[in-house]
Amino acid sequence: MDVADINAGARVLDIATGRGAVLFPAAERVGAGGEVIGIDLADAMAHATSEEAAHCGLKARVSVMDAEELTFPDEVFDFVTCGFGIMFFPDQDRGLAQMRRVLKPGGCLAISTWKVAQGADLHPVLKEIGIVHNRNPGWITEPDILEALIHRNGFTDISVKMDSMDFRYADAEDVWQTARGTGMRRLLDRLDATQKKQALFIY
Repeated sequence: MDVADINAGARVLDIATGRGAVLFPAAERVGAGGEVIGIDLADAMAHATSEEAAHCGLKARVSVMDAEELTFPDEVFDFVTCGFGIMFFPDQDRGLAQMRRVLKPGGCLAISTWKVAQGADLHPVLKEIGIVHNRNPGWITEPDILEALIHRNGFTDISVKMDSMDFRYADAEDVWQTARGTGMRRLLDRLDATQKKQALFIY
């Protein structure tokens, strides 16, 4: 939100909203005079996040929609945001072209990706017990690759900023549960109790 500098009264589209990590602070920033619309592919996720936004009294709603097939008219949003979602698009260029289409002239696109994802320290542990984690082929880790992707889809005045943070965990189980909140969940939930015990012991 700070990098995008979303202002009061703005109209914002948040893509791959999930549980509202970007949607809620954006709605607080635009205030009563603005509007925030989120989209997500998961029906249950969109419904739950819309309900929570309404419960919090925020002027935000979430619809089920494919980021590569946006149904909004051209040039209707001041800001388009996508927090940790672009790496999962089957066609990143198509998705970015859609984002540019719905942005007003002079509008701002704000995208975030992981260079090193939370939970990545479990990868060597899983490998040791014979489980290989294959990163999504669209994963973007280098600033120049992200900048080139954005540039070739017609965006200008591009600025890529890198940030870092420390994660602290209570114990190995906390690491495991945190990783389940990421794209690793499908892999981790396929492990049986013995495999999980082995992984936590090694960790």
